[in-house]
Amino acid sequence: HFLSAQERFGLVVAAVCHDLGHWGFDNTFLIGTGHEIALRYNDHAPLENMHAAMLFELTKDPSMAIFADLERGQYKEVRYACIEAILNTNPQSHNSMVKEIQTFYDMNHELFDTSEQYWRAGQIEFPSAEVADFARGADVKKHLRNAFLHLADISNPMKPWVMAEPWARLQAEELLKQGDVEKELGLPVHPLHDRDVFNLAYTQMAWIDFFVAPLLLGVARLMPTVEIAVDLTMANIEQWMMEWIEDSSPEHEEQQRLRERIDRLHAKVKRHAQTNMASMKSGAMALSSLRAAPLASMKMVPSGSSHRGK
Repeated sequence: HFLSAQERFGLVVAAVCHDLGHWGFDNTFLIGTGHEIALRYNDHAPLENMHAAMLFELTKDPSMAIFADLERGQYKEVRYACIEAILNTNPQSHNSMVKEIQTFYDMNHELFDTSEQYWRAGQIEFPSAEVADFARGADVKKHLRNAFLHLADISNPMKPWVMAEPWARLQAEELLKQGDVEKELGLPVHPLHDRDVFNLAYTQMAWIDFFVAPLLLGVARLMPTVEIAVDLTMANIEQWMMEWIEDSSPEHEEQQRLRERIDRLHAKVKRHAQTNMASMKSGAMALSSLRAAPLASMKMVPSGSSHRGK
């Protein structure tokens, strides 16, 4: 493992508690209405700060003291992992997270590509020793921890259709209920919150294309074992396309524009697969040579900016 037992425990706790106390309104609404949570956290990721704080307030109760048996250093490590991961579920952190993951790959592509090739050939388990060594870097694994939880948080499109479709409707209804309240209060209403213009299928396709896929494909380049999530996501976007055509009867030109967008997304997935196949056929660098190279010789990414920003 490249994550310690404390880090893995922290991520599990963060996954359970990352929306603790959430009542269905986003940060923009809380800030716009001057909600007490927004005031408490100075308009700075009020929901995420509340979720993290509530987690540690609750665990003070002896009946919920899940950290009680940890030593001081262990508790500090778990607490840090929990807080960082929960704060980075804020959508405002998303674009910088995508860039960080892409930079990890760009600066170390030979390491990741070679490891993936040997894994696909059944010659090694994943992660390889070399990838694990790279991921143990403090800055690297911090960003990976945060990306793992954020990816899990937005993973509904990565599930089988029988799960993804009903959950998408439930999530949409939460947004639309916020829009109803925004209208009542005379506040600006985002199109995603407006029942009068909202289209579930079209929104889900845009959500996958512009938000989910960039992070998912970036993580898949580092961790190819998530490829099942890529396959399910691409199957779901096709299903949403069919739902949209059936429900909305769009004009041919509009269908064509959207078809082209989805095809471009398929092409990105296909290019990555073809790149790895070509590398395999041309005899990419052997893993033994990577083992011979000291870790210090591998390119590392300088510390990224801290995430702040649902």
